[in-house]
Amino acid sequence: MSSSSIDGKYIDLAVHPNNSNLLAVTSVGGVYLSEDGGQSFKLLTERKQGIGVYFTENTLYYSTFDGSPSLVSYGLKNQEKTVNNLPELGKDAPMDISQTPKS
Repeated sequence: MSSSSIDGKYIDLAVHPNNSNLLAVTSVGGVYLSEDGGQSFKLLTERKQGIGVYFTENTLYYSTFDGSPSLVSYGLKNQEKTVNNLPELGKDAPMDISQTPKS
């Protein structure tokens, strides 16, 4: 993994469930996405502290904190970002992001 493009200490890491070339890293400097197995990373956030990160087949979910928490879904195909509603968390942000498996 090329750490030269990632700002600050790593906090979380996720690998796409079906495409090992897709990696996401959160750090104190933001949320980063790699589409080439970690050879290079692009910053997805505006210098907010990245907290948690999770992939589904078509979406990357990540949480950030910049005075208040946020949870964003990022479309892997269309690169659209959607801010999801969160309950009042005060000075906390979602760290562990997961999905309930289908029965």
